[in-house]
Amino acid sequence: KRQLESTGFGCFGLSLEVSGSKLIFSRPRGIPRLSEISIGRTVLITEEDGSPSIDDPSTTISGEVDNVSERSIVVSTTYERIPEGQQYRVDLGPNMSTYERIDKVLDRLQSCEKPSKKIKNRMGIVSPCTPLADAIFADVAETSGAANKWDPSTRPKPNANSDISRAARARHLATKPRPPCETAPEPRKLNESQQRAQDM
Repeated sequence: KRQLESTGFGCFGLSLEVSGSKLIFSRPRGIPRLSEISIGRTVLITEEDGSPSIDDPSTTISGEVDNVSERSIVVSTTYERIPEGQQYRVDLGPNMSTYERIDKVLDRLQSCEKPSKKIKNRMGIVSPCTPLADAIFADVAETSGAANKWDPSTRPKPNANSDISRAARARHLATKPRPPCETAPEPRKLNESQQRAQDM
């Protein structure tokens, strides 16, 4: 949990106050600076000791961040029932706007007529009902399914012995300074106004 807060992906130990469709989260020690949770982002709301589960509304609901300050996080939600609990956690959720754009593109692609020699593809992006289109749709479905099941609390811990960490610590080969290939140009003569500005 501390790792999620330090990286800006979540906030914990929050008290909840409900005001219509607005959920106001706060805690006595204040809200830390959250780099990933900002206005307009989708967040997941779960009981403090639970794990986020997008497929179970009794455990986790989602909402859109309206405001983030040092004292509170204000979230708008369409859910009428709030998960039971005394304290809550707020985690970064999936990017819903990206999903909406993907859905629109897929709808446009799927609504096109099957390409033929007589009828040219009107979209100019990809021809539906082809192996390429089937591969794209399958990849989008797989990525979307994985994103829906993503839990920020399962992020791997930093590993100092990983390949990228060792490469970052390795001493790099020194490079020789590159000498200038041309001679420096002669200084240009200033006009009257430029000279006055320089003399000020």
